[in-house]
Amino acid sequence: MTQPLVVFDNVVKHFGSFQAVECMNLEIYKGEFVAIMGSSGCGKTTTLRMLAGLEKPSKGEIRLNGERINDLYSWERETPLVWQNLALFPFLNVIENVEFGLKMRGMAKAERRKKALLWLERLGLEEFAERDISQLSGGQKQRVALARSLVTEPPILLLDEPLSALDANLSVRMQSVLTGLQKDLGITFVYVTHSQSEAFAMADRVVIMSRGRVEQIGSPQEVFREPHNRFVAEFVGGKNILVGTVTALGDASLVRVSSEHGEFQARLPDGKTVVPGDRVTVCLSAEHVDLSVQASRPNRLACTVVGEEFIGSMVNIHLEAKDGLELQVQKMHADYDQLGIRSGQQLFAEWDAESALILRGE
Repeated sequence: MTQPLVVFDNVVKHFGSFQAVECMNLEIYKGEFVAIMGSSGCGKTTTLRMLAGLEKPSKGEIRLNGERINDLYSWERETPLVWQNLALFPFLNVIENVEFGLKMRGMAKAERRKKALLWLERLGLEEFAERDISQLSGGQKQRVALARSLVTEPPILLLDEPLSALDANLSVRMQSVLTGLQKDLGITFVYVTHSQSEAFAMADRVVIMSRGRVEQIGSPQEVFREPHNRFVAEFVGGKNILVGTVTALGDASLVRVSSEHGEFQARLPDGKTVVPGDRVTVCLSAEHVDLSVQASRPNRLACTVVGEEFIGSMVNIHLEAKDGLELQVQKMHADYDQLGIRSGQQLFAEWDAESALILRGE
């Protein structure tokens, strides 16, 4: 198998008595786009800063191209970082900002000017080469920051929530710019964000963190479809959580679960085994739940409609089952209109057994 470009080997980071990162084990391969995500304080930015050389691990080892880099200063590594606030130099114009890293490396003026112009052209900024940074829009500043980091042709680029200050439309356009650049250049991107939509739209793999721990690593599809535990299921959103006890084992990895809300079947993920009497947590995606006036499937709950939420082309329908259990169902507008749903309506939430997943890590 190909040797990883970056390895976090049992890396721990303390700030006094506070443990920001706990036993991080992660391999990142050449040409990958890896997004590290989680809520504020989960350790994602600390992880990025350790890779950039701005923080030193308390324990463990970080390797780049097989070389231990724990004790290397940031300027001794090929790990440029695009900051959330971009950190462009206001006293330099656009091309001088882009040239800066090359100048620090001692490259001749004519050569670095030629190289900087090539990168400005590549990012559609050649006409702004002599413009002051203060005269640029947010998206233009973002591209200048990218050009400044990429002009040195590093093997890896680190990005710390670079789109968080942009409006929604510009953020989506910049996602396209980033993914296009990454694929064209073949450079490894390590991208920190709290935005699931950004990470899932761009990354080859996502790393979900909570309280300094890695909760799950996988492709966006794997993480969304088969979260390992309740934290991941709730973090990615659009999931209903049911807790119950296994009462019987069935065929094709299906088991029967009894809960205070009723009985239903659920699917075991590969590699997980249970026996009758085990307590399990079941995850049911909102888009896999159907609504009907009359019960028609064995896996169902009687519910009351308590509200609707319109999100783009989708509608989230909020339900309440007995004992206060909250459920959500996601439908396209056309399906929602056809159902004729109204607040207070009594309906059955129904699903196929294969759509209800028993979480492997619970």
